[in-house]
Amino acid sequence: MIVFFGPAGAGKSVQGQILAARHGWRWLSAGQLLRDTHDGELIHRMQSGELVPIETINGLMGEALNKAKDINGVILDGYPRQLEQAKWLIESRSHHGKDVKLVIKAGSSAR
Repeated sequence: MIVFFGPAGAGKSVQGQILAARHGWRWLSAGQLLRDTHDGELIHRMQSGELVPIETINGLMGEALNKAKDINGVILDGYPRQLEQAKWLIESRSHHGKDVKLVIKAGSSAR
């Protein structure tokens, strides 16, 4: 599993999608998972400008990772964003079967 992180507009999605397409991997974006939700309460929270609870995002990502169990590589875009999410990702490895192999900081200048 490769994790892309960085500010909005840094190119995480574009680069992650290109890499995933070239290798037949799965691209998973926390933002896209939230935009694609059909959960009315969650949509209302986001439209109201409220933060989505960490447990909700972890649940969405967990479902997506479980669906990608049989795919060799996974690109995470914009997840994890918080230490608690990173801990969950590592601790839940036994459920989704993926290890973080590489973390890439996207941005205009690598420092």
